[in-house]
Amino acid sequence: MIDYIQNTFADLKAKKDIWWYLSKQDINSQFRRSKVGSLWLVVNQLCFAFGAGLIWAAVFGLDPIEFIPFIATGFAVWGFVASCFVEGSSALVVSQGYIKQVNMPITVYIMRSVSSNVIRLAIGLAVAVMVVFTFGGMKLVNPVYILPGLVLLLVTGFFVSVFCGLVGAKYRD
Repeated sequence: MIDYIQNTFADLKAKKDIWWYLSKQDINSQFRRSKVGSLWLVVNQLCFAFGAGLIWAAVFGLDPIEFIPFIATGFAVWGFVASCFVEGSSALVVSQGYIKQVNMPITVYIMRSVSSNVIRLAIGLAVAVMVVFTFGGMKLVNPVYILPGLVLLLVTGFFVSVFCGLVGAKYRD
């Protein structure tokens, strides 16, 4: 089992250029006809953070300056988790043309989905950090704790996408 996992990650490392290119193409094609382009991801993150932060702070009687940074970071992380489930379940179905024509490991197509989600997560976290430094209401935890948390999040997102991709390929509903 350990050898299989090591071989899987070795295959992913060897095919990194392929899945990275495909994931960048997915992001670019999502915003192909837009003049703003992938800047919509930043606008979406900011609008949700400020809109939901102001509304929920008023509903719960919280100070918006302290609450909005939490919403911004939470929305970025939750967007990654939800995308791993949703897009992971359709990753193999979307890539069926490649799968039928090219002999590559299935995890390459899963990693295509995960890496496009990682790009969105990176943009969301960059916006969240900008909001945190602008508002100053959230005290950053020691950065030593943030890195293992991100690694755990990424690894879990990969395995969730693998599971959901296999289930989604078998049961298309």
